[in-house]
Amino acid sequence: MSLYDLLFFGCRNRATLDAFVGVIGDLIAESGVKKNEVRLLKSSSGYLKMRNPRTPTVVACFSDPSANEIAVITSLLAARVPIIPIARETERFEDFPALLQPLNGAVLPDDRNRWTSTAIAVLESIGLLRAQRRLFISYRRTESQAVAVQLHDALSARGFHVFLDTHSIRPGKLFQDNLWHSLCDSDVMVMLDTATYFRSKWTREEFGRAQSMGINILRIVWPGHTPERTSELSEQFALNQSDSQSDLLRSQVLEEIIEKVEWLRARGVAARHNEITGKLKTGVEAIGGEITGSGAYRSVSIRLKDGGAAWAYPVIGVPTAKLMHNIARWSRIAKQSGPYFVYDHTGISASWLEHIDWLDESISEVDCMRVSDTAAVLSRRLVS
Repeated sequence: MSLYDLLFFGCRNRATLDAFVGVIGDLIAESGVKKNEVRLLKSSSGYLKMRNPRTPTVVACFSDPSANEIAVITSLLAARVPIIPIARETERFEDFPALLQPLNGAVLPDDRNRWTSTAIAVLESIGLLRAQRRLFISYRRTESQAVAVQLHDALSARGFHVFLDTHSIRPGKLFQDNLWHSLCDSDVMVMLDTATYFRSKWTREEFGRAQSMGINILRIVWPGHTPERTSELSEQFALNQSDSQSDLLRSQVLEEIIEKVEWLRARGVAARHNEITGKLKTGVEAIGGEITGSGAYRSVSIRLKDGGAAWAYPVIGVPTAKLMHNIARWSRIAKQSGPYFVYDHTGISASWLEHIDWLDESISEVDCMRVSDTAAVLSRRLVS
């Protein structure tokens, strides 16, 4: 069953279109979604007749849509479907059809090795990847601060919310609480693996916590340094002496690292989602229930032992009011009553957990549930 529709309009160069759809398909595979759950459509013919209005949909539209494609886009815009104009480097958005010009677009670089960010923007728009792009840099100030700041600035420019201790913690805040809170909300940890990285108590703990949370780690290994065996399971990017100049990475090396981060993020989001869904399944089965299927936006259906049903939305990272609002809207469209917003509280700061409890009490459409409390919460539903 198709859970998502991705439409590709306006590209008259078949090779470019096929290559871009191929990048999208590879990212979908990395994100853990099954192939039969996503339709990748390169034609608008008959789409409005077969479209299910409950199916999350996005249109990636290049610069030359046909009259029929314009008609379909017009209808989808009225239904508030996201439309993303895609321009090549030699094109201007001002030259796109008038109804596309007010929309924020994305540029597809001439270098196909740099198409990942554009493809990810398409997938984020319908929930196949979470919209928050969070990253944590772990390093020793005495050895790699200049590169850490360089990575912070480069990744921030690419749309990531980057945690760097010298930039991200305000005066007066509890340092470690803020650090662990930011780490649990990150998709990737970039570890600058220098000679004395594991000699610091704090960097050792950052590395260990990232591993225990299932956060993907990109290990950037300094020239001449042999990594410790404890870090073998993480992804490696080995630097050569020629990769840096004046204590900073060369621009080409920086681009390669950013591209690797993008792929690791897609893979890491899938792994963390599978982990929390697995914990949810364990809790459901502990009280005699079962997971019976999946829906759009990574929702799962639950059947309780008394025959009752429930829907749950496992989410990764730190829950927000915006995400609760989205789940309320998605469940309303899908006609799901009383959905559960399921999250892992490990590492989330005490003040934010208090905020989540307040949201749970204040918003009646969605119930918040810690994944560790699944059995207890659903048991009360059986009793009631």
